[in-house]
Amino acid sequence: MSSQLINQVLELTNAERAKAGLKPLTLNNRLTQAAQGHSDSMAADDFFSHTGVDGSDVSDRVQDTGYQYSYTGENIAAGQKTAAEVVQGWMDSPGHRANILNADYTEIGIGYELLENDSGSVNYHHYWTQVFGTPQGNSNQPNPPQEQNSDPITGKDDSGDSTGNSSDLESPNLVDTAKNDSATTSSGSKDNLTGTSGDSLMAGDDDAVNFPDNEASSDKNQFDF
Repeated sequence: MSSQLINQVLELTNAERAKAGLKPLTLNNRLTQAAQGHSDSMAADDFFSHTGVDGSDVSDRVQDTGYQYSYTGENIAAGQKTAAEVVQGWMDSPGHRANILNADYTEIGIGYELLENDSGSVNYHHYWTQVFGTPQGNSNQPNPPQEQNSDPITGKDDSGDSTGNSSDLESPNLVDTAKNDSATTSSGSKDNLTGTSGDSLMAGDDDAVNFPDNEASSDKNQFDF
């Protein structure tokens, strides 16, 4: 974890919200615990997904910290070396952008892990996670927001649409937009979106935003929601 990078991601994220006339997100220690734990696990356990090696999703990881939420969601990315690069990649992806600009979220946790000797099959070296939350009792809506998903995007500039794998890219950047990104509600319904980009890869078979039980839910670079 780098506190400097975490603060930069927070500042850039809130700058994008300010442009949209939204209130800034407050850094929350428990959400940061969930975010950092997921970044650590992706680096150590050689995977890139919203689904943890233990089968957990973002709602599970948030609940495990003791954070009681009305809404929660997650963005992930891998390979970006700077805060500016990762936030821009998320903003260039509709699904990730929707999380950043979701007016229902009031708090955020940010995780970053650098694995210099990254020799696994998933070797992006830099692993980023944003976990968004709204505490219970602080929701503006009685019902969960509309479900949102995304699909994998490939492209150096994390823009556009494509379906290639990171191995197909000369200088792959991954932004995990979802192949099967999903948002789930208490009813268990899911919506799926697909999308691709120019030279950065956003992939996420298991990208998800969860809103459970009326509590709403290298140079290779990868992003995911």
